[in-house]
Amino acid sequence: MAEPTIERRAARMTAVATARQVLSLPLGLVSGIVWARLYTPTDVGRFGVLAFVVSLPAMVGDLGLSQAFVRQAPEPDDREMALAASLQLWIAVLAAPAILVAARYGGSSQLAVLAALLYLPTLLGGIALRANVLTVRRLDFARLAALDLVQQVGYIAVLWLLGRWGAGVGGLVGATVASQVLRTAVLVAWYPLFPAALPRLGGLRRVVAAGLPLHLTGIVSGFHIGITNWLGMPLFGPVAVGYLRWSLEMTNKVGAGLAYHIGRVVFPTVALLQHDEARVGRVVCRAVRYNALLVGTPLALLAGLASPVITAVFGDRWAPAGPALQLFALYMVATSILVPLEAAVRVVRPTTWLLGIVGAYFAVEVALALGFAPLAGWLAIPLAHLTATVPLVALLRRVLPASARPMWRGDVGLPLLALAAAFAASRALASALAPWPALIAGGLAGTAAAGAVVFVLGRGSVWPELVRDLRQLAPGPAYGRVPQ
Repeated sequence: MAEPTIERRAARMTAVATARQVLSLPLGLVSGIVWARLYTPTDVGRFGVLAFVVSLPAMVGDLGLSQAFVRQAPEPDDREMALAASLQLWIAVLAAPAILVAARYGGSSQLAVLAALLYLPTLLGGIALRANVLTVRRLDFARLAALDLVQQVGYIAVLWLLGRWGAGVGGLVGATVASQVLRTAVLVAWYPLFPAALPRLGGLRRVVAAGLPLHLTGIVSGFHIGITNWLGMPLFGPVAVGYLRWSLEMTNKVGAGLAYHIGRVVFPTVALLQHDEARVGRVVCRAVRYNALLVGTPLALLAGLASPVITAVFGDRWAPAGPALQLFALYMVATSILVPLEAAVRVVRPTTWLLGIVGAYFAVEVALALGFAPLAGWLAIPLAHLTATVPLVALLRRVLPASARPMWRGDVGLPLLALAAAFAASRALASALAPWPALIAGGLAGTAAAGAVVFVLGRGSVWPELVRDLRQLAPGPAYGRVPQ
């Protein structure tokens, strides 16, 4: 029996996200090689801190409007979105002087110029609000996947060109700005929006009230994501931040990026199904299982092959980042399970619940990082990420309605056993062979080991359901309104 329309569109968009990850993986590796060969750890560290500071107005200025528009049942009104875009634009404009002053007095006049350039996408962000909302609500992820690939190609081209010129931090800034402005222009062409001249909060009071807890959760999550920059810099310095930032970026490119894209599919899908717990449960369980397998397998291979990957591909300059790369890969495996759970909790439970949970998680994470620092040095940050995330997975699962909770054995345990097999097989060959043979043989052996575990242990449930889900991916509309 075919799945209802929403689930089938969501399944197709999950397949699209997977295809996007497969196609973007070589681009991500090329980008990582350009980072490693043409930029120093200090360049990467300083850029990371600058990017975090510049992102603060965008993090604060949304007021949860975008998430509230996605979460609400009826499609948002264009007038409300125009008011919201105006509000975001004015907040960005008013915050600009503070960003420039902070960059000037915290660094140099050159850093202030780079900050102004890096702030341009934030200034333009408001006009893309309608596109960002409707592409998610309508599950238009096929077009977004194509745009992501074009954006990556543009980013790599500018990054390489400026790196060859020895631009340093300026090269990282220039590539980021050029690719993000290109993305914004395309999004606005898809879904044009003219912001209102002045924001009138009265017309947005209902939306702000619904989105504010989600927004505060997003701010806390933003500081969680940026902990490498704002805590790593004063504790460990720019070189350590560069190693950490590069390791985190590599895990994002190899697999974690797919986890977040699947999470972006889960959130609007659950919002559309929020009054039917049984259907929500099917979506969440599948998302957890497939996220763990699809995202976790390349991450397990990366952790097992970290040493030959760095030696053969990126150069010995980045050898000190090897342990951080392994820890971030394990952390991202846990995150791949966490992301669908968090997306579902955002919809099916009061928004204040998630705010409290994420706030407590962030406090524990910071305390762990400070506690680990004297013993582990700059590895304290990935250790804190991993240690805090594992119990969070169990907590978010518990918060979901009973009918929507993934099964520990089939949805979580089986994928983790498969990933452990992939890690063990690739790790054994990494220590026994030269770098390039280890990469080839370790990758093949690890993938085969993971597949064997899923096939042998999941023959009674997981494997038949996987085959059935693949058969459900019949052609259908890739974008537009989603029929119920």
